[in-house]
Amino acid sequence: MNAVLQYAIDHQPKARNLLYTCYGVAVDDVEDVAQTVLLAILKADPEPLNPKAYWSMAVRSAAMGYHRYRRPRSVEPMPEDGISDARQDPETAVECREEIRRAWAEA
Repeated sequence: MNAVLQYAIDHQPKARNLLYTCYGVAVDDVEDVAQTVLLAILKADPEPLNPKAYWSMAVRSAAMGYHRYRRPRSVEPMPEDGISDARQDPETAVECREEIRRAWAEA
């Protein structure tokens, strides 16, 4: 077993504490993110000079990944009159094209 993985295993409680207190990972997700750190280190099989520094970077990276994929995204319903009907009549299609041309000309 490499030194970084051993360090990570020995410091799992500290990783969970850092993830929760410093990096804002939700209590329900701390264990999952901490295990993600172990898996990342296991897959990378690093041999750095400073296991603690590598472990710290792995913890920070896992926390950033957690927040990146759990960021709330704003979803707004589309207004009913903004929905385009694929079966538009020719007059409406011409009006739409003219409206788009005017908008581009004003921009």
